[in-house]
Amino acid sequence: MAPGSHPGWSSRARAAAVCVALGLGLAAGGCAAGRGVPPVLVAAPGQSQEHLDAGRMLFSGHCQGCHALPAPADLTATAWPAKVENMARKSGLSHVQTALVADYLVAASRRIP
Repeated sequence: MAPGSHPGWSSRARAAAVCVALGLGLAAGGCAAGRGVPPVLVAAPGQSQEHLDAGRMLFSGHCQGCHALPAPADLTATAWPAKVENMARKSGLSHVQTALVADYLVAASRRIP
């Protein structure tokens, strides 16, 4: 019997089992890192869902081009604006885009009372 083979399994069945195991491992890793469930957004007065969604899209689409995305809960709501401003200098985001990302992270990191 060849190394890594299982009696009675075709090569197609072995390949499918490997794909399923890999997919489950990746899914579990994403959930364990806190990335599987979107954060609850606690918006400031006057912030619409569309405003926060725009910030989320910029955050998830632009920021991960350079580094792994931190979880919003990694920092407090009061710490995110300075962190985003610091990163914005390196990212090339406009002032409006920077404010959208900061607003999203602040809303996503707030604790529900």
